[in-house]
Amino acid sequence: MTRRQLVLTAAVFAGFAAFAAWRSPVPGLNEPHYLSKAKHFSDPAWCAKDFFVASADAHWVFYALFGPATRFLSLDQTAWAGRVLVWGGLALGWVRLVGRILPGSFSPIWAASLFLALQATGNLSGEWLVGGVEAKGFAYAALLWALAAACNRSSIEAGIAAGVAISFHPVVGVWGVIALVLARFTQDESPSPESWRSRLLAVALCAACSLPGLVPALALLADRPAVELARAADEVQVFERLKHHLDPARFSTAGYVSYAAMLAVWLVSRRLTEPSAAERFFARFVLGTLLIALGGLVCGLGLRSAGLMKFYPFRLFDVFLPIAVSIAAAGLLAHLAALWSAPSAIGTPITAKAAGHAVAGAALMWAFAAPGRDQNAGRWPAEYWTEFVTACEWIERNTPSDALFLTPRYNVGFKWYAQRAEYFTWKDCPQDAAGILEWKSRLGRMTRWQNREDRFSESALAGLQHETGVDFLLAVESNPYPTRPVYRNRFFSVYAIHPARE
Repeated sequence: MTRRQLVLTAAVFAGFAAFAAWRSPVPGLNEPHYLSKAKHFSDPAWCAKDFFVASADAHWVFYALFGPATRFLSLDQTAWAGRVLVWGGLALGWVRLVGRILPGSFSPIWAASLFLALQATGNLSGEWLVGGVEAKGFAYAALLWALAAACNRSSIEAGIAAGVAISFHPVVGVWGVIALVLARFTQDESPSPESWRSRLLAVALCAACSLPGLVPALALLADRPAVELARAADEVQVFERLKHHLDPARFSTAGYVSYAAMLAVWLVSRRLTEPSAAERFFARFVLGTLLIALGGLVCGLGLRSAGLMKFYPFRLFDVFLPIAVSIAAAGLLAHLAALWSAPSAIGTPITAKAAGHAVAGAALMWAFAAPGRDQNAGRWPAEYWTEFVTACEWIERNTPSDALFLTPRYNVGFKWYAQRAEYFTWKDCPQDAAGILEWKSRLGRMTRWQNREDRFSESALAGLQHETGVDFLLAVESNPYPTRPVYRNRFFSVYAIHPARE
């Protein structure tokens, strides 16, 4: 990389890091989900009774890379190390891609600022690019790199990067490869024999690089129960647990309207400048993600087939349309700056660039000020989160390391702070069919117990222990219950369900 590219990458990295650290403090919403699984992957004795961390490994490469780090780093330290890596990868891919598409020294920074503003404003299916550390962050970074290489007609480099994307996150990577293939084979020029040979090599390298993550994912899909049970698991995943990501009937009207508006703005704005060959390729890629999303709409609104809907057909369009709008807007700013810099134009290069900086600065200010900032992973009021963490820390110090806990259904972060296994949480749903069905069964047991008026009586707790095998209960409560807790603070109490575990 040139010195200029390094400077631009550092600037984009700083913007991504500041945005994510402010909008999603450690641990982020998904970091306890991913890093707890990674920790157990490396140390199976940790939270061994937690059925989620012991379930099938859908993101094997991520767990294999980050699991060992949790042996000598805390989960917080591992999260920060992972965030630095993923933000760095995203910044590198961003600068390479935008640099291929747009002229102008500041275009990557302007585009990044505009994109962060759009991400902070909302999305269609709950997808995001810049945030905490999880498998998809590295997949998107590799996909940006693959796009940049493909825009530069570097098929081999693109193939390797696309394979890495698949390995980190098979869903993101495979959809990305499909969109790349659509973009490549809809171009209006015939490839030479040499380019066909390089493309075949690129396909082979892509396949080879994808295998570490793709093979475990395919094994997970192949390991399915009987047809009726598999269908039931798909329906739980699509229509209950992940409906906000997978069911287009559940997407907000505002989301559809905003994305339709962005699509129109992008299609019009890219016509206001002379598109380069790289921009035309990128546009075909984005239209490829639109085609995939339209297929998702057919499956979701027409067929209502959970077996097809479960593959996240909206996630790439959800991310890449805002990216396309941001790049097009930055391109217009760069085009205006070039016009104003011409000898016959009114203005100067300094004022032209100042206008671009002003727009980017305003976008960045909105990115930080927009509603929706997560104060904590649980999205709880600050005082509840503080008492939750305090209760978890007491649990870590005062309960057996192999204890099994029943925790508040929608909590996020219990394993992170308490270092103890959980019987069930809404967030921690496995991704294999058998695990999804077990998750649903445990949800039913919890719901039946919570619906009992005497749920904290000694007989009810004894029945709960007999049915679930839990040793302790962490409860949210504002009033004392008849059974004496072993710990209580303003908002949480800990009950020892099995007397031998006190």
